[in-house]
Amino acid sequence: MDFINNQENSKVSSYSQLRALALNRISYQKTHYKKSGLCIALVPVLMVAAGGIIGMVVKSIIDFNFGRISFLMCSNTESIDRFNMPIPSNSLKSLPVINLSKFKHSFKDSIYYSLNHYLLPEKIVGNEYPKPKLRLIDPNPSCGWAFTHDYSTSSPYFKSPNADSDLILDKTNKPSPLGGWFNSNFLTRSPVKLLLNQNYPYMLINTKNFDNVGTLEKEKDVLISPAELLDVSSSIGNAGSKSFLPSAIRRTTISNKEKAYLLDYLDTSYYMKFTQTNHPSSQFSPSSFVKVPFYENIKNNSKNILASDIDDILIAHIKDTTKKLKRIDSSLMDAILLDSNKESSIKTLMYYYGNVTPIFEQMPWGVLDLDIVDPGSRNWKYTLQIGANDLIDSTGSYPSAINRMIDQQISLSNGFLRSSKQNANANIVHTMRAMPQLYYYEYTVPIGSLVGSSLYPFGLTFMVSMFVLILVREKQEKVLLVLHESEQLDFIYLLCDFVWTCNRCFHFNINQYDPAYFVPDMASFCSIPRNRVDERCINFNCTA
Repeated sequence: MDFINNQENSKVSSYSQLRALALNRISYQKTHYKKSGLCIALVPVLMVAAGGIIGMVVKSIIDFNFGRISFLMCSNTESIDRFNMPIPSNSLKSLPVINLSKFKHSFKDSIYYSLNHYLLPEKIVGNEYPKPKLRLIDPNPSCGWAFTHDYSTSSPYFKSPNADSDLILDKTNKPSPLGGWFNSNFLTRSPVKLLLNQNYPYMLINTKNFDNVGTLEKEKDVLISPAELLDVSSSIGNAGSKSFLPSAIRRTTISNKEKAYLLDYLDTSYYMKFTQTNHPSSQFSPSSFVKVPFYENIKNNSKNILASDIDDILIAHIKDTTKKLKRIDSSLMDAILLDSNKESSIKTLMYYYGNVTPIFEQMPWGVLDLDIVDPGSRNWKYTLQIGANDLIDSTGSYPSAINRMIDQQISLSNGFLRSSKQNANANIVHTMRAMPQLYYYEYTVPIGSLVGSSLYPFGLTFMVSMFVLILVREKQEKVLLVLHESEQLDFIYLLCDFVWTCNRCFHFNINQYDPAYFVPDMASFCSIPRNRVDERCINFNCTA
């Protein structure tokens, strides 16, 4: 029975000790809420508040000097110039203002400018694959795409060029400006616009049998005679401006052929070449036209061309092109950073294209590997092998991989349709338009997070030091409480603390000397039990 009672008493005693300890801790925290709450918990709040206040002040200054600019991209409201080209977003005075107070997700207090082109945020451009470091592109790309010339006209993106359809033979994948892309007035004003948009579709082709394929090889350049060039130049600035297309070039038909094949049914366009001149005002001028697209047959000594052979041919072209690009003066590549909308950049960009474009005229877009071509049973099997290279893509004279694939797919789809029906007038008109979207342009500085991250180490150091001070203060209060209960003076604690501090500062080993050497009658007033005295006083061997 005694053993059982002892166990029960021990359990009650343990419970009482835990309960007393918990109550002691809780009561102690209640008495120190000012220290632990205000000194420690308030520090993070002050850090956040300081960062927020500074952030609001800086943001108000930025908003006052650099206000937010709001656009509605691809709007139905016309914002075009006299050539039906989109007005740049930086020409705010020329852009029409529209009311979007009832538009969803719009700011009611903002002024919205109408744009007929789109802007790509950095988040989208930076996530392209493959990701180019730099790219020379049209800064004001229209929201409409016309991959064929027979598109229906509409406002504001597909406005009529008011020109003879036989003169609309460009290879740009964009709606024609007023008078066409080869119009003398348009080219005089913005020749870089044509260079940024026109394409040079040159493909390699591989097939086992050319019976139903036909050939579409590169033809000789159609030169612009000096007389025609002078005649066109004389019309610059007049209302009745002329086209740079020579009279020998008109839209061709295949009605005079006895039998047509797949490549014979493809739409043909013309690519304008520029050559260097000695004229002081214009370093380059139109010189000739190249009929595009054209397909070069892959030549190999063996009859069977393997996929690895095609890879080797493309790799050889890529290496040759990149090798030529690396030979160009590095200062010439600075033109990629220029704004093509500025007139001061036209000469530099024309000189850039005059040196870079001839290199890319030797670089094919890819390989068209035809396996089955049977228009009678409408059975076609082929592979488009088109890749990308960062250095080549960034120059601006070479379309991206997706643009090359779209161009070839559209061209071949019309060829498949016409060859299967044996009808040259059959046509699939491919157009595309981007949907309207809001765009906000404003300066943002993450000043709040910047200040917060800067204050974090200081706040952390402050909290640690405050925590140490609180612990020391707690110990000090306990020692003083014991002294007061024993009816001793605070001087004893202060003296012990002073001696201990001297010991730590001057590295004295007090244990090697007699305590009476420092305090003659230490035992007479150290009446506190040893285990209850501050641990810093233990070195004096104080006894009861």
